[in-house]
This record gives sequence, structure tokens and C-alpha cells, in this order.
Amino acid sequence: MSGYTRRNFIKRTAAASGTLGFAIGCRRLQVTDRNDISREAIERLRTRLKGRLTLPSDPSYASARRVFYWNQATERAPRVIVQCAREEDVLRAVEFARHHELEVAARSGGHSHLGWGCSNGLVIDLSGMKRIDIDPSRRTARAEGGVLSGEVARAAGRYGLAPVLGQCPGVGATGLILGGGLGWLSGLHGASCDNLLSARLVTADGRVLIADSERNPELFWALRGAGANFGVTTSFECRLHPIGPVMGGDIHYSVRNARVVLQSFRELMDEAPDAFQATLNLTRGERGVFVSLCHPGSESEAERTLRSLRAIATPTKEFLKREEFAALAE
Repeated sequence: MSGYTRRNFIKRTAAASGTLGFAIGCRRLQVTDRNDISREAIERLRTRLKGRLTLPSDPSYASARRVFYWNQATERAPRVIVQCAREEDVLRAVEFARHHELEVAARSGGHSHLGWGCSNGLVIDLSGMKRIDIDPSRRTARAEGGVLSGEVARAAGRYGLAPVLGQCPGVGATGLILGGGLGWLSGLHGASCDNLLSARLVTADGRVLIADSERNPELFWALRGAGANFGVTTSFECRLHPIGPVMGGDIHYSVRNARVVLQSFRELMDEAPDAFQATLNLTRGERGVFVSLCHPGSESEAERTLRSLRAIATPTKEFLKREEFAALAE
């Protein structure tokens, strides 16, 4: 690692294509429009997989290629989709993509407004890799690349612990962490990537690396917030935090009060305690303007914050209750 700085690391890896790139020492993954993948090559790959291989001719292809936010402008038509069941499947898929010079996209939850979970080449789908191990004494979770945020929250909640993951339970935990990640507990415990302890990934040249504060520390730094293009992360370990019941739910206002709600919400959040996290939503129709919130602080502190929200304008309806964090995360 001598001679490498964080700036040099990012500069060297910025040229990688798709969502599969390379770590230090890996050669760049070339991408072409070649159409010479033989049926024999496809079948060899299929026989080496524990998971499934899906092709455009398969009945399940349409559902297998879709990401959560479908958009015609970002729609892709992958030539091969590898639905992985274990890390070895990821290795086989990477080898296949490198040999045939295919663009690669990796995904777990499939949430992407820009369609980054799909490509016109090969898709590595980790959603079948679901193992989660909670260590309550160390307050850590170790999870495979296909777990969702809500699944980690549910597993940790059995021990009175919580991960710092997204507000939507269906978002892939791996992609959220590697992209930075903000959620209900970020005011207290930082971004999701701040709570990453280690990651295991397959690089573009077919190596399996572990990145943490001691092993491949520059790669570990890069993964926390800029995790795409460094490889396919097959598992991660993250920090968990003790948590009790939280106040959570929605407060709705009439759309006629949108202006005052928007202005007052900004001022309220500027002065709110770190424990209080909320999002303001402006929609058409019946839902109008509503605030979704989570307050893991004391009941008295939560009530003071709620009084401030109710003073902005008269709520049209409220859906609020004190509940376990894992229930809110679902």
C-alpha cells in the first residue's frame, strides 16, 4: 500500500466500467459489444452455479431484470442474469463477464432510480444470499450481500439492537452502506457507511479480498460512501446500537398549508435534537403534505417535538405510536 493516497486510489479506480470495477492491482474490466457468447459457454456457466442463470428466452427473464423503479429511459436488457446462491457464484459470474467482455451490474435489493441494478451485459443478482449473524455481545451484524435493510433490523431487534440503515425496509443493505446511507438513526450514529466494520468482495480480476481498518485499509476507506466500481461485495459486517421503543409514524396537513409547513419544517429541523429524524413529503391528492418521523429519545422529548409539529398547522390526521424500532423499520 506504500505510495498510495486516498486521492490516488480514487483516481485509479474512476475509470472502471459499470458497477463492477477493480481494487488496487487489478486490471481494468474491458467492455465491448461482442455477440460471440456460445450456447456451450452459457451451459458451462450454468453447470458451475449453485444459483440460477436466466436468459432473455426464459419466462422469468422480465421479472428478473427489473429494478424497483422502472423507467423506460434507464431500461436495460441484460444478456445474462446470474442469481447467486453463494460467493462462488459471484466468482464464476465475474470470470464469465471478464472473458466475454460484458458490462456488469450488481444488485441486492434492486432499488435504483437510475437503473444501476441492471445492465445490457451481465447482472449479478445477490438477492438470494440472505444469511445474517448477530453478535449481541460485540453489537455487530454480519450479513451476506442480498439482505435487505428491514431484514437486518428485524434480526438485530431480537436483541434490542438496531443497524443504521435506510428508512425503506426493501432497500438492499449492501448498496445502501456502500453508497453512504442515511436513515432514522443517522442523527445519533452517523451515516450507514460510518458503521461499516468490514467488507468481503470479489474484484474484477477474480480475487476475494477482505477490507477493514487493518486489511486493505485504503480500499476500506473507498468502500464507505463510494462503494461502486471496486468489486462485488458478497458480505459485510456493521456496527449495531442499543435501542428501546421509538415514537414513529406520520403527521398529515392540508395541501393548503404547504407553504407554511415547508418553511416551518426547515426551521424546526434546524433546532431539533439529534435523535429526531423526519422527512417532509409533498404529494397530490388526499395525502397532501405529511411528515414521516422517528424519535428514539425519551417520551417527554418526543412529545415536545410533536407539539412543535402540531403548532405549524392543524394536522388533518395522525398515525403515530410508540413501538419497537424493528417494527418501524418494517
